[in-house]
Amino acid sequence: MVIRRIIVACLLLVSFVPPEDHVTVWLVGDSTMADKEVKAYPETGWGMPFSYFFDSAVRVDNRAKNGRSTKSFISEGRWDAVEKGTHEEYAAIVRKVAAVQQVALIDLDKESQVLLQRLGSEGSKVLYNYLVPGEHPNYPEGRQDDTHFSELGARKMAEIVLADIKLLKLGLAEHIGAPAGVALKRVVVAADGSGDYRTVQAAFDAVPMWNNKPVEIYVKQGIYREKLHLDSGKNFVRLVGESRFNTILTYDDHPGLKGPDGADINTRNSYSFRVSADDFCASNICFRNDAGFSAGQAVAVEAHGDRLLFAGCRIIGNQDILFLNNERSRQYYEDCYIEGTTDFIFGAATAWFSRCHIHSKKNSHVTAASTPAEHQYGFVFYDCTLTADTGLNRVSLGRPWRPYASVIYLHCYIGAHIIPEGWANWNNTESYKTARYAEFGDYGPGGNPAGRVSWARQLSGPEAAEVTIENVLSGWNPVKKEVD
Repeated sequence: MVIRRIIVACLLLVSFVPPEDHVTVWLVGDSTMADKEVKAYPETGWGMPFSYFFDSAVRVDNRAKNGRSTKSFISEGRWDAVEKGTHEEYAAIVRKVAAVQQVALIDLDKESQVLLQRLGSEGSKVLYNYLVPGEHPNYPEGRQDDTHFSELGARKMAEIVLADIKLLKLGLAEHIGAPAGVALKRVVVAADGSGDYRTVQAAFDAVPMWNNKPVEIYVKQGIYREKLHLDSGKNFVRLVGESRFNTILTYDDHPGLKGPDGADINTRNSYSFRVSADDFCASNICFRNDAGFSAGQAVAVEAHGDRLLFAGCRIIGNQDILFLNNERSRQYYEDCYIEGTTDFIFGAATAWFSRCHIHSKKNSHVTAASTPAEHQYGFVFYDCTLTADTGLNRVSLGRPWRPYASVIYLHCYIGAHIIPEGWANWNNTESYKTARYAEFGDYGPGGNPAGRVSWARQLSGPEAAEVTIENVLSGWNPVKKEVD
């Protein structure tokens, strides 16, 4: 079994209030804690994400340094800077602690061992700076580092400290939860090296955790073959492509393959791009899974965060291409082109599709919603156009993945490829009895309501009027926000 370096630390976390009414936390340590330069990413010290978890009343002063021991830290005068920056309140607290022989102890050695043992030898690699050749421009030959953390590993260590701060009921606990991080303003990704980063994932990695300021990542034309993940906490990112036809983010995971950790690829981990962050916007860019027509489930976009906006994007592939995978997620798609074969728009999220072009490439099903019973709305398609490859004539508007699936088409052009009955059951199950399928004002050769299944509805005018962006997305209206 690979032996990985464990953090050995007993942290005496003492906060004090200087005259400016701010709490300062001093971090003193080595490379596992230290701030990293951009050229070292994705290597991350746990002191970096640690600072983003506090509100503006807390200032984290990270004095940790790569390759330093306690002896060198003192001999280089680094401890003097910490000592001079403190006040009498701090010294008084230390003396009192020494007098009663008690400290607030956070044992990262023990707690990190528990985490590593739970993950195992292979699973724990995700916490460290493990990269295959070509995965990151900072390490073109790859890297196998069992000492320094990845961004995920740094965050996990910081979370242990934060959890113990709460458990020990330290004064800092009341300041946890309202992040006050800093953010990049705009970066450029270019495969030819003319931008700030060569890969999209490198730009994602550079966005601070718990970001609360707008970040624009502009991606120049090119094909970027990367399995991408914008992690939760990396909020307010705007991903902009130079061309929706020529800026392509793609990968080819699908069932039958295995991931880097040895796990089997399935629908839920086959994504080419997964967005877990909130308040994300993508525009003028193409997301693709190019696994092939017969590869089975192969997700291009897994949309998991809340308040996600896709405008003028192309989302293309075959089966299960757009996974709206979070029942608490609200999503908005405008002027997007979405193509696929079977159930290619599916999941439990609530989403509004405006003026989108939905193109089928197989006699199968457009949607497979799994809307929770307690949610009034699932997918709403407004003023969209549904087309298909030549010769297709047995496509349904959707089938219920779960019993309370909710899908509505309003004022949409329905092509001749859609079956007269409109909707299909899920493998002859009982789901149709509770499915919530409806239309209003649809037109085109496949838009005739006369032949629809008896368990789907044609909305009345007043009912259709209630289906607004604000009502569907529970008060969030990205269109109104942009106009304002």
